[in-house]
Amino acid sequence: MWNHVKETIKQASGLNDNALHAVIGAAIFLALVLLTRRPWLSLGIVAAIQILNEAVDLLENITGSGMTGAVKDTVLTLIVPAVLAIVLARRMSQKQG
Repeated sequence: MWNHVKETIKQASGLNDNALHAVIGAAIFLALVLLTRRPWLSLGIVAAIQILNEAVDLLENITGSGMTGAVKDTVLTLIVPAVLAIVLARRMSQKQG
């Protein structure tokens, strides 16, 4: 079921798997930052969602890429949110200081 949802999103967006991980990770992160105003919490939530996503993929053995694919997907998903979290956290601390 989850695989079908992901394939539908992939086809509708026209993005490849790598780009989709980066875009969705960044989009979820930005939405969470707008809601919480807490970049580190938002990054943690994105990481938790991504780990859950990869756990489902591994259990369903969707791509057959195993742990290597899971690690690659996780890095692609978290790299943009991690950079944004660092930048936003620094800006927020400068405004308070």
